[in-house]
Amino acid sequence: MRIKLQQGLSIVELMVALLIGSFLVLGLVQVFTANKQGFEVQEATSRIQENGRMAIEMLSRDLREAGFMGCANVLAGVSVNNNLDLSSTSSKYTDPGLKEVLSFTGGDAVEVFDNVTASSIKSTSLEKLGLKVGTAAGELVAGTDAVILKGAEPLKGGKVVEYKTGGSGSGTAQFTIADLTASKLVQKDVVVVANCNSADIFGITVDTKNGANNIVHGSDLNVSPKPQGTYDKESYIYRYKTEVFYVAYNAQGEPSLYLRRLVSAAAANPFETLELASGVEDLQFVLGEDTDGDFVANRYLAPGTSGINMNNVVSIKVNILTRSDDGALARGSQTYYFNGASVTASDSRLRAPFQATVALRNRVR
Repeated sequence: MRIKLQQGLSIVELMVALLIGSFLVLGLVQVFTANKQGFEVQEATSRIQENGRMAIEMLSRDLREAGFMGCANVLAGVSVNNNLDLSSTSSKYTDPGLKEVLSFTGGDAVEVFDNVTASSIKSTSLEKLGLKVGTAAGELVAGTDAVILKGAEPLKGGKVVEYKTGGSGSGTAQFTIADLTASKLVQKDVVVVANCNSADIFGITVDTKNGANNIVHGSDLNVSPKPQGTYDKESYIYRYKTEVFYVAYNAQGEPSLYLRRLVSAAAANPFETLELASGVEDLQFVLGEDTDGDFVANRYLAPGTSGINMNNVVSIKVNILTRSDDGALARGSQTYYFNGASVTASDSRLRAPFQATVALRNRVR
């Protein structure tokens, strides 16, 4: 008897094999998809946390330094004398934004703008700085807060080694500092000279590239040829500093935290703009006001609240909300707690709120 050997597979066996193979492939695809989605969520979560921490750290650091004037303490009764000629008829500092931020007298170190809109910033410092609310790249996100900070920052070689008053007449005052080259100061730069008893803001009136370490305070840029305070070898020259933090759209249409800062009053374009952290969707401030003179906040109020005295604000709560670039990572609409309220998102982006309470060091003892 001859036995017929099987050759190939029957149609039934083939179908069964294909079915089993399909289940295996489908299982592998599901595992791969789940791992890919998990990786994307993890990466997005790490990015929004990194952006949030970086944004809160940079903003908190500069808030703490607002109003710094060296040893001169406004709270101790030291007056800040602004000698710059910023009159409406002056042609010495003509940029509207520059003229606006240079008008600093010590107490107005922090200026907060609440829930900005196109109409609310009209004729304000923000508009004079060339900022506007909108949806184009570089324009402020409506409903977010913004802040302007003013003060001084140390520079290399700024210690005063000699001070010449220029006599009792119209002679100009002159400061000799330790190292003018290291300071990188140039003519028309705005500086602060300060010790523990006096502080003066003035513009450098003579070309600093003269081979000496001299900085001249003359009437070419200032309302008088001499500072109003009394200075000696315990004094220092600082660079005048002003910064604006705000949320605006970047070139990709995503909201980011931006910084616009004064680089040099002597430059044709005195400001530079930096994108600090992408994915920052909202920025809100709550102001801590000291109402009894003990330099501790007794109440926290929204900016612009009736009756708040900005000169008595000693701390600020900073609330930052970051979001993912990808709009389909969260399972449904995410609910989160931000700026004292529970919020349900209108899309499927991942979001993370951050908060810090910052003491304004130059307003507390």
